[in-house]
Amino acid sequence: MMLFQESRIPKRAFLISGLVAMIAVLTATSFAATGLVQDRRVSQQQAEKLLARSESATRRQSASSEGSSAGEFPVVVNERVLRQLNRYIGTPEGREFMRRALARMENERPAIERALAKYGVPRELIAMPIIESGYQNLSQAETQSNSTAAGLWQFMPRTARIFGLRVDKIVDERMNVPILTDAAMRYLVANKMRFQDWALSVSAYNSGEERIQNGIDKTGSRDAWTLIGRGFEGDHDYLAKVMAAILIMNNPETVQ
Repeated sequence: MMLFQESRIPKRAFLISGLVAMIAVLTATSFAATGLVQDRRVSQQQAEKLLARSESATRRQSASSEGSSAGEFPVVVNERVLRQLNRYIGTPEGREFMRRALARMENERPAIERALAKYGVPRELIAMPIIESGYQNLSQAETQSNSTAAGLWQFMPRTARIFGLRVDKIVDERMNVPILTDAAMRYLVANKMRFQDWALSVSAYNSGEERIQNGIDKTGSRDAWTLIGRGFEGDHDYLAKVMAAILIMNNPETVQ
């Protein structure tokens, strides 16, 4: 999963350029960890208004089309989601990241909406690649991390192979957006069938199904937020980030 990242930072030949690049990386790291450059604030009341407008937009979309289960994904505004809204809306870096991701999303929207409809996946989950890759079709090398994930939906090699994709030194079908999107839909649907809950499906997409199942077994709860509160998640606040992205996607003026 990529956060506020656009492309690989090239190595510099001169010391001064290296120092500039190092400062930029340290600044981005500091922001990702603490959000120290916040210049706006989204209140709980404002966030709830964004949620109401988002739900209204989803209902309109649902009335005008068929297929995907629009409105079935349970977006909420809790403390975790509000914190992510303030990271994305309340900071210059966050707004820039979101603006670019939303612009790139428009290029992929028709095909992904068709895939969502085909598999009956909630339309709101078109926002997931915003959090996964910033809607960039990133190769494994371009992720700039120790992760071996790749593609718009950031599949790991093992997961890709489970869903029938070829990943080897010659071909990496994770870089084929339609093929990977189809696999992502099948993965989300498989999780939904197992856990009977879209929020748990999204959590399992990020953390793996076994971690979610382990959380259910140990806590006796099938509530995604309860499991997250008990530490059964993958990337920190992943579900909250997806919900924040959905709210921003349906209220794009918030990042202008």
